[in-house]
Amino acid sequence: MVRSYLNRFEREETPYGSRIPVLHVQTPSPVTVKGMASAMLRDLGDPRFKSGTQWNMDGRLVNFIKECEVQFIILDDFHQTGFLITDFLIRNH
Repeated sequence: MVRSYLNRFEREETPYGSRIPVLHVQTPSPVTVKGMASAMLRDLGDPRFKSGTQWNMDGRLVNFIKECEVQFIILDDFHQTGFLITDFLIRNH
């Protein structure tokens, strides 16, 4: 089901950069907020996805989501994340 949804909204390279309407991320195990941010940055194409402090990664993640015009995020195995990701989303809303 996820794969068919992703196929309907494929990534696209434009003269201005990547357009990723639907971001699909595999939740790392064990999950941490920094590990989740790193996985999301990796899948958004950030060459420095492992670099920086948590705050630095959060800022880059927000910028990448805006620049890539992400409209929807699918987190596989999200049930592993608990309140860690909820905390990130609340801090960056």
